[in-house]
Amino acid sequence: MFFIAVLISAILLVFSFSIGIYDYDVYDYIEGVFWAEATLRSASIINPDYLYYYIVPFGSNLIMAPFVLLLGSNLLANQLGMLVYFLIYLFVLYRLSCLLYKETWMRFVFCAMVSLFVFTYVGDNLLHHLLIYGIGFVCLLGELSCIIEIHRHHHVGRNLILLSVFCLWSAANGIASAALANVPILLAAVFCAYRSSSIRDRERLISFLAVIASTLLGLLVYKYLDQQAIAMDKYQKRFMFADTDAIVSNLFHDLWVDYLKIFYFDPQGVPVFSLQGIYMLIKLFFALLIPTIPVVLKRSSQNNEDRDLIIYASQLAFAVCLGQYVFMQTSILRYLMNGVLSLFVICSLSFTDHLHQGGNRLLLLGMCLLALLLSYKTLFYTLPYHQSNMQEYARISEVLDDHGLTYGYSLKRHYKVVELLSDSEIRDSVIGYEKNRIKFHVKKDRIYPEERHKPEDVDRFYIISEPGSDPAIDAFLESHCIEKIDAGLATVYIFDIKEWDNMFNEG
Repeated sequence: MFFIAVLISAILLVFSFSIGIYDYDVYDYIEGVFWAEATLRSASIINPDYLYYYIVPFGSNLIMAPFVLLLGSNLLANQLGMLVYFLIYLFVLYRLSCLLYKETWMRFVFCAMVSLFVFTYVGDNLLHHLLIYGIGFVCLLGELSCIIEIHRHHHVGRNLILLSVFCLWSAANGIASAALANVPILLAAVFCAYRSSSIRDRERLISFLAVIASTLLGLLVYKYLDQQAIAMDKYQKRFMFADTDAIVSNLFHDLWVDYLKIFYFDPQGVPVFSLQGIYMLIKLFFALLIPTIPVVLKRSSQNNEDRDLIIYASQLAFAVCLGQYVFMQTSILRYLMNGVLSLFVICSLSFTDHLHQGGNRLLLLGMCLLALLLSYKTLFYTLPYHQSNMQEYARISEVLDDHGLTYGYSLKRHYKVVELLSDSEIRDSVIGYEKNRIKFHVKKDRIYPEERHKPEDVDRFYIISEPGSDPAIDAFLESHCIEKIDAGLATVYIFDIKEWDNMFNEG
């Protein structure tokens, strides 16, 4: 029941449009479809005519490409791509569990414990936003299973090949994903081999060389592809040191605040003695439970190199994420995600080992109850939010369709959802407003170059604006539009194509 509750919640999460934490999550959760579309249009990994904020060449674009090819660029293609990623994750996780436990039910307990992250912001983001975080985590689990098999001298050749594939996949998506998987694995494996005096073991040495060679090759592939892309290299700016004040604030204040937010614990204005207040306390308990279990449930003093490898690699991955969060100029919750995932892995190993060694089975019952309580959010919050949110976007899509509008713009990127709801019959680009020049421009970010110019073969276009936007922008829009429509979530302004030159700076 424990595993089934977590599994059902994860699948429901995949097929819901979850809220996330940041407003830009709405677009980030669907951008894999547009990357897949760009890959298909160019019949190459990197579309040289698509402008990238940064590239993840072997990520969601490849996973979703078959669905986009068959179904078109729509929400279902996005959801099926997420489901495939989740199944890959489950397969790799279960493979690792089979090396740790002989009993099937213990394997499922371990998988369920690790997968409890689906009840957090990590789950929303990992299943909907296939970037370095999710790929790095799958590669970490896969590489762990391969190294353990090689250490046991089981199917060494097969596992060396599979190890190289995981390392190559991780590194070919950039230095960040390599740092979340390959580097912790290599350091942990070398340390374990040194402790067990098997550092000169031939097969271990070959595995170390396989990790190093695959990582270097992957990074070279990434560098080559990055040079082919029209990239703005903004991603590199995330890897710059913060000043001293920011570092101290990140470490002693923001880190703890953001950690609790990852578990959706943000109770401002919630009465303690209410159902919502009690649920907030459950979330707080969940947030504190994950790092506490490994401390409370002491491990057996018996040396076990396989488990040491998993713990050391997870701790190193956590240290990478923590260092990125604390020391980098831009500190956001996403930097903590793989760190939190590492905590789930360590927690799961401690919990399952405790049961395996004859620990109190009531703990398992308690964890089942916790999973059921956390499923409350999925069933009674995430899913209803999905329905109401989709209705709002569908209303905008219907307005555009009713007025025969197929090309336009929006002031916020999350309205790209309209494209998916219309099966890409409606094209939407994101624009910015230049106050000093009193004109719009198409933002140079995740678009095709032609989108920056005046559209052809249309006689009208639209602009979507939200309530509460800059009054100067609304006044400018009203002064040029031929019709203004209230679409609930937003306002749709309709313009004659002749107004384009008066409203936009081209190129």
